[in-house]
Amino acid sequence: DWAIFQLYTATVPAIIRQAEGLAYADWLRSRERFQGGEDLVWEQDGQVHGWASVRPWRDGFLLEAVLLPDEESAFAPLVEAVAARGRPLYSLISSYETRLHHVAEDEGFRAQTEWALFIKRLLVRVPQTHLVPMRA
Repeated sequence: DWAIFQLYTATVPAIIRQAEGLAYADWLRSRERFQGGEDLVWEQDGQVHGWASVRPWRDGFLLEAVLLPDEESAFAPLVEAVAARGRPLYSLISSYETRLHHVAEDEGFRAQTEWALFIKRLLVRVPQTHLVPMRA
């Protein structure tokens, strides 16, 4: 799990990670809600290059993939392996994964809908810190 989390932090933009507020423990808990599927890990030379989650969804499967930049070509074999099961295949691809969008389109996917993540910061940055004495 730690290696997959490192892949997540290496591929997801910092602004998204900050918005999701995921530390390692939070990330582990977020994965627990998706039970009943399988995780596929692509490892090369001892390093995780990609991770995919395949879960039953609607009348088929939901495929989510996190791949290192320049490794998006690994998406095609994942699609072929899951599509061989003979049921519809859906995939969630974030807007910052533009290269993966193109690979998915080449594999026959077409966008059905879009979703947005809205963020409202509840904390205010303090430009300068001040030390305050503590009472005993």
